Amino acid sequence: MKSRYLPWLVVALLCAFGIIRIALILPARSHENDFAHYYVTSRLWVEGRDPYRTPFAPEFARYGFQYDPRIPTGTNPPALVALFAPIALLPPGAAFVAWVAIEILSLALTLAMIVALLRRRVAARMLAILVGLLVASSTLYFHFYFSQVQLVLGALLLGAYVLQRSGRYSSALALVAASALLKFFPAALLPWFVLTAPGSLKARIARTRPALALIALVVLCTWRLWPGFLHAGGAVVGDAVVNQTFNFSLPSLIVNIGVAGRAFAITSAELATIWRFASAAALLLVALAYVPLLSGERDLENDFCVLLLLVTVSSPTAWGHYFVLGFFPFCVFAARMLERHTAVHLIALGLVFGFTLNLGDGVSLPAWLAARINAALPYSVLVACTYFPLYGLLALAAWFRSTRSIVDRQPSRLSTSG
Repeated sequence: MKSRYLPWLVVALLCAFGIIRIALILPARSHENDFAHYYVTSRLWVEGRDPYRTPFAPEFARYGFQYDPRIPTGTNPPALVALFAPIALLPPGAAFVAWVAIEILSLALTLAMIVALLRRRVAARMLAILVGLLVASSTLYFHFYFSQVQLVLGALLLGAYVLQRSGRYSSALALVAASALLKFFPAALLPWFVLTAPGSLKARIARTRPALALIALVVLCTWRLWPGFLHAGGAVVGDAVVNQTFNFSLPSLIVNIGVAGRAFAITSAELATIWRFASAAALLLVALAYVPLLSGERDLENDFCVLLLLVTVSSPTAWGHYFVLGFFPFCVFAARMLERHTAVHLIALGLVFGFTLNLGDGVSLPAWLAARINAALPYSVLVACTYFPLYGLLALAAWFRSTRSIVDRQPSRLSTSG
């Protein structure tokens, strides 16, 4: 009898830990970035001022926010500025509550879709434990800590996947387009949604019309913001990569290893060269993920998980809170591991969770050993050792590419006929 209730006790403890840990930091975060950044940026736009050229310092003081000199002006894409605009009409306190509510709603929708997609393959108690792990994860904690938008992106992208599986291809593309407008990197998923839909090339192109209409509408409504955004965005992205320890993207790894190899004494021309190489490597990685779609069998679940993981880490920035986008791939991986319940599979599940969704938190070396390693290894190697969450996601993507899903085993129906 007791063993029957033990899994549900574990679920309750995991959820309580995650919820309490988040709840304790929320009051202090109501005056900090990134909520403050979102609020001031959208408020300036609502007031008819350019958020990309108006200094933040006096505006932050005006609303009682803590100013961060590393972000002197707005950096968010225009669509995100527009999304937040209705919330920015509220006083700061009420706006913070409204934004947290949107985060919670996005999380709830994501978890509900994960449960709906996996409930026939995973026992209810084990699926509940997976949900508890997601709630207790460090990536979710940091998402609420920074009041970020990736939960919204995750709900849109997973919703698009659900629609794609149910044959509502135009609606799926519209959701992906919406996520790409908020943060550009999900745009790399658009070709997958076009390629995996049935029908002729003409029919597939026709299904892109709602997505293109949405993009055109948003650009038209926010066209005054684009010149300032294009002028300000690049420099901020560059500053967010070099010498940062919370950005786990592939371009960040390549740039930081290159810069560390020169002891961070590097010219702007050399940095630009490393940047070009890092960007090309990231684009090549995503392009290679599309190759299996062009021949052989297709596997919707595996292919979606692979692309979602690789697109996330190929962006110039993949902060720790971006890893909430890995919730569905992790749960799919867990479902496969739990099919056998062997010690090896359970250990693999724990390692993947610990080094991806939990960002390696709680894993540290004794001080004396860390000091010896720091003295013995080149700085570029030490920099590479801080990217275990990236390696975890890349390993997970490689695992998906090497296996086939029990859900999707069907020949490719890609067609280029009229």
